[in-house]
Amino acid sequence: MNADPQASSRLAARDASLRPLDFFLAGITVGLSTGVAEVFSRLHAWYWLGRPIYRFGWNMVWTIPAADALIFGMLGLVIALPRIRWKGNRFAQVALIGLIAAGADAALLNYLNLHWIARHLLSVGVGIQLGLYLAGHSNGLQRFLRLVTVPAICLVALTAVAFRAQDMVAERRAVSRLGPPPAGAPNVLVIVLDAVRASDLSLYGYARSTTPYLDRLAASSVVFDNAISTAPWTLPSHASMFTGHYPHEMSADWEVPLDNSYPTLAEILRDRGYITAGFVANQLYGVREFGLSRGFVHYVSRKLNFGGVMETSRLSSHTSFVAVRINRRTHTYSRPGRRNAADINRNLLDWLPKQGGRPFFVFVNYFDAHEPYSPPAPYDMKFLRTEPPTRRSRDQRLTKAETQGMRDAYDGAIAYVDAQLDVLLKELERRGQLSNTLVVVTADHGEEFGEHGWVSHGNGLNLPVLHVPLLIRFPGHVPGGVRVGQRVTLRDLPATVLGMLGIVPRVSMPGRSLAGSWQSPADSSTGEASPLLSEVNRPRNSPDWYAVAKGDMHSIIVGSYHYILNGNGREELYEITADPWEMTDLARRPEARLMLEGARSALKSALGNRSASAAAGMR
Repeated sequence: MNADPQASSRLAARDASLRPLDFFLAGITVGLSTGVAEVFSRLHAWYWLGRPIYRFGWNMVWTIPAADALIFGMLGLVIALPRIRWKGNRFAQVALIGLIAAGADAALLNYLNLHWIARHLLSVGVGIQLGLYLAGHSNGLQRFLRLVTVPAICLVALTAVAFRAQDMVAERRAVSRLGPPPAGAPNVLVIVLDAVRASDLSLYGYARSTTPYLDRLAASSVVFDNAISTAPWTLPSHASMFTGHYPHEMSADWEVPLDNSYPTLAEILRDRGYITAGFVANQLYGVREFGLSRGFVHYVSRKLNFGGVMETSRLSSHTSFVAVRINRRTHTYSRPGRRNAADINRNLLDWLPKQGGRPFFVFVNYFDAHEPYSPPAPYDMKFLRTEPPTRRSRDQRLTKAETQGMRDAYDGAIAYVDAQLDVLLKELERRGQLSNTLVVVTADHGEEFGEHGWVSHGNGLNLPVLHVPLLIRFPGHVPGGVRVGQRVTLRDLPATVLGMLGIVPRVSMPGRSLAGSWQSPADSSTGEASPLLSEVNRPRNSPDWYAVAKGDMHSIIVGSYHYILNGNGREELYEITADPWEMTDLARRPEARLMLEGARSALKSALGNRSASAAAGMR
């Protein structure tokens, strides 16, 4: 049946009234709508399913709509430009269908179990139906866009300002509640080199000169040659360094923040009048919502610039293929919201002079040696012998050459962090603050590069992810140039710091001070040595080739032996003095039977209340 020519002419006239500006505003409106849909989806997952809001915390209520509005606003602008020339109804229909279909597809990304084919078909259907309808009612669409879009943008902007103002007010109140500090109290600076394993530091004999500054700093520090982390990933390891507790004693896990069951080092020092601050580059588990900020008056863990905001939404993460292609050309693994060590230093050094002379406890987290390894020039090419891979480092298909390229980039990132550590401490020295500052330099965990079948960390408990650097410098209190060979655990760091400051907290901090290891190693008054216990729980959706995919894992070092209990009950035993890379498993050798029994007993004792469940997997 032929349509009425006059009706078609009237429809075309109405449709032709859509102007280029209308498509731009329509793009922004679609982006804001998809962003709001994602916010409600995340709130639903948090409230009903208990999933943490970890990417940008409550800031997501404005960052996600802002990110999607920017993406779709650019798409609307792309459509608006040819609209200047093409005025016909057909263009308006196709443009609106495409724009709405893209918005529906972005909104359906929130339904993670929806197959991608179904998602695209649904999106196209919604785009066709709604796009044709709106193209036939252009006057109403114009009025709607002009009434709604600008106020919505203003609302997002005001929300951003309100969140920032709230943070500033909360910090001022926290500072006003600080009591008087002890007279002459020293400062404390704890620096965590995220994901830096000891074996890749020239400080520990590595052939590449990755840490020339730490090599020099050792002359005025105590260096621990065998420091062991309590976990192979960020959150429980940091939590142990802050509370003195082992992972199985705390709530901190893959999707569970550190709760307030135990006091943190920052809380104890804050209550003693210290101004406490955290400058954290780890935007995965270092953000406020995972609990590591407890006790810090000032805590900076997010980069809310253009790149940082654009990283927050699911839509932007699903357009990562663009970043991959850019990375292939630039040979980098850059992420727009990432804070490098120079950013951290700048934030810290700008903040410090405003604190009125109070003693400070500052926690620094450098993230540059964490995947994706992306050091700036000239460190990006410092050790590079082959082109780094463009696939994710956790991809099992990585070739030996790609894995080596990763390690080359990793070593360059360590060298960059070392140089920035030099910048920070030299500036503190120039300001006259270093001489009265207890400095601790360590790492939360190490990294694997194919030594046991996988890359990265959090996937097992072999020594490369547990053996970390540890230096303590405190002029007049700590001797310089001393190397401690005995194995120690990072669980003892809070007790060490408080002991060196002469602070006895109201609630006792577990662990023992490491000061005895350089003052009088044989002195029994330092107490029984803390167990060298490390743990990792199985995360959701863990690749099946990971060791942790078989279940929760525990390990303990007894003497020179490292015992690992896998989630399926399989035991491993390594003599790590002669075999530091743990290539030879002794667990099934008859001559290791007595050592194996002793390690089982030590693990049961260290796990305490968890020993019964752990024992079920032991022979």
